[in-house]
Amino acid sequence: MFTLQKKTLYNCYVDESGCEGFNFDKGSKPWFVLSAVVVRSDLDRDLGNSVSEFKHNFYTTARNTPPVDLHWVNLAPLARMSYIQHIAVKDYKQFVVAMWKEKLDKATFINRPAYLYRYGFKMLVERVSRYVESQNGWMKIIVSDSKAINMNDLRDYIGREQRKDDGIRSVFNPLAIMPSTMKKTVMLRVADACTSAFGNAFNPDRKGIYHPEYADFLIPNLYRSYGRLLKYGLKVFPENGDLLTRFPFLGNWLNTRASPESYSTTVISG
Repeated sequence: MFTLQKKTLYNCYVDESGCEGFNFDKGSKPWFVLSAVVVRSDLDRDLGNSVSEFKHNFYTTARNTPPVDLHWVNLAPLARMSYIQHIAVKDYKQFVVAMWKEKLDKATFINRPAYLYRYGFKMLVERVSRYVESQNGWMKIIVSDSKAINMNDLRDYIGREQRKDDGIRSVFNPLAIMPSTMKKTVMLRVADACTSAFGNAFNPDRKGIYHPEYADFLIPNLYRSYGRLLKYGLKVFPENGDLLTRFPFLGNWLNTRASPESYSTTVISG
């Protein structure tokens, strides 16, 4: 039985970056990233305001016209940097599941697009639900709508996983997981930026260059358990021995302090 009595309400916004395909020779990205931006409901509006604050600071004050449909993929590097800094100084927690598709065992069920999202989503809500439970909270989950997601299948799957073990805490109703769009829910724009920043870190651009500089600003907001980031706020799956060698920025992330003071709060303007 679900109850909201004496619980602090949290909103959990989920988005993805990369693709679920495995045709790497035909352009499939090597990493699929799922991320959740988790904010206390009374702080939701303040975090959402980072979108309008960015638009005003970067475009209006510089007398430039802001994009009608603000989407990370359409922003230039300088705009991305300003946008992410506006978000980073707000009060929220972020959780990231980064799935290294090239390292997945081809004999397992997960090496299929229909299952990749579900399994990544399961790992994500396991971590978020444990955090919300530790805060004596209850949460609502809103996911970025996609034709690739069968919502009824996702709700049923998460419900079964929640019932059969203690990995997913009973701090939300799986049947209430709701899809939405960035046009309807401004907070999904925040989730889009936060998730894409990590996607840019793990997936190289067309020139083969990695861009962890955007996610760098978000690391202090990733959830930690007793100071530990890896496996908690940041889950890399599958874990591989050459991670730190292939992606040296991970070492910097693991040593970043878990507070906004680890970065300047100065925001880049246009």
